[in-house]
Amino acid sequence: MLARAYCVGNTEAGCILALSVLGPMHILLFHMYYLRPGESGNTRFNDFCQLWLESDPELRITVFTGTVNHYTGELRVDTGNGLFVESNDEGAGERRDRIRVVHVKQAATYGKGFAGKAWSQMQWSRNCQRVLRSWPDKPDVIVATSPPLWAAEPLLLARRKWGIPAVIEERDLWPESIVQLGLAPAWHPAVQYLAWLERRLVTTADHFVGVVRTSLNSIVERGLKPREQCSMFTNGIWLPRFDNIDPQARGRIRNELGISPEQVVCMYIGQMGKFQRVIDIVDIADQMQGREDIEFLVMADGPDREEIVAEAGRRRLGRLRFLPLVPADDVPNWLSVADIGIGLLNSTGNINWNSTTSGVIPGKMYDYAGAKLPVVFNAHGLPQDMIEREAGGGIFASTVERFDEFCAAITKLADDEQLRREMGLRNYEGMAVRYNKQRMAEGYLSLMRSLVEQYRQA
Repeated sequence: MLARAYCVGNTEAGCILALSVLGPMHILLFHMYYLRPGESGNTRFNDFCQLWLESDPELRITVFTGTVNHYTGELRVDTGNGLFVESNDEGAGERRDRIRVVHVKQAATYGKGFAGKAWSQMQWSRNCQRVLRSWPDKPDVIVATSPPLWAAEPLLLARRKWGIPAVIEERDLWPESIVQLGLAPAWHPAVQYLAWLERRLVTTADHFVGVVRTSLNSIVERGLKPREQCSMFTNGIWLPRFDNIDPQARGRIRNELGISPEQVVCMYIGQMGKFQRVIDIVDIADQMQGREDIEFLVMADGPDREEIVAEAGRRRLGRLRFLPLVPADDVPNWLSVADIGIGLLNSTGNINWNSTTSGVIPGKMYDYAGAKLPVVFNAHGLPQDMIEREAGGGIFASTVERFDEFCAAITKLADDEQLRREMGLRNYEGMAVRYNKQRMAEGYLSLMRSLVEQYRQA
């Protein structure tokens, strides 16, 4: 065996070095939204798994995931009368034999409102635990990621079963998010239960991973984990996927859509739900109808899509178009069509949304940065700090208190091609390059190896 020094964690407090004895490692990942080839969505762990397999020829990965499509709520894998079906990950190419994907049954109520979604998630969690009780293939380390927090609950059983290290990743502080969005008050029994579950998971796991510094700071300040047991591995992009796009894509897709080379395209990608304010883009396009040189494209799906599309139709907004989702690998080509990225979040007016312990960075913001797009966005706090102040890659304006300023920011960028180019490049350097997935994947794998070696030496 070989010995190597690893950098554990990626926190603002700096790195902790650990000596690791290299050897075969088997990762067990609980991630309800692991994508199948050709699906749309967040590719965080699909990309991480590929990068981990590429860097370590002895590594094996088992992924427990769900059976419904995150965006549409429709069944994507039918387990029949069984609790699960499994296969190799065809998206991993020649390394597919080293990554086993287990699709665990869940209720078909996922797309039927908040209660239906929660029930489906809870059933998936319970079924994962049922499968685990007789699962024979012992891993070396467990990683469980939310949302939802129920998706990470099998971590507790797996850790007890095998006595191995566990990492809990919280991509959203859901108890706080529910309150901030006005879905339920802090005293609501469901919120109280989620807060209890969060505390149980974070305190039980050996290490906490956050995707933004607000998450990490909140965990530390609430006393759930000491800072030295926390790391930050942000969302981000796979740089080669954006740097090596088809140079003909912009012209070809614009031609297909009937958009001239002179027109300025503002594009929103992502989801249409309670967490976003995508209805705002209807008001924005309505306000800017006089600008015939500006087109708005929305490539998104979610529970609010039908309502938003219908409202745009009632107002007869000819330069606001809604496109179907494309596979994640095709997103860079489609973003090449755009000149300005639009960032929308339902964060306005929430007094606890700040740059220290509350707030998120939507994954789409990294995609915009990878495409070298300047961004006009409405989320204050952390996004404003990272994108506008630190990277200099966008303009913040509220779509409620300062709606006219949001439209003015679009106008400013639309009228100044040089400014768009300069701001887009700053966004690329400050967000895409700084937080690229290769760097995050390397740090994550180092963390897991360090934890495994600590357990082996104990």
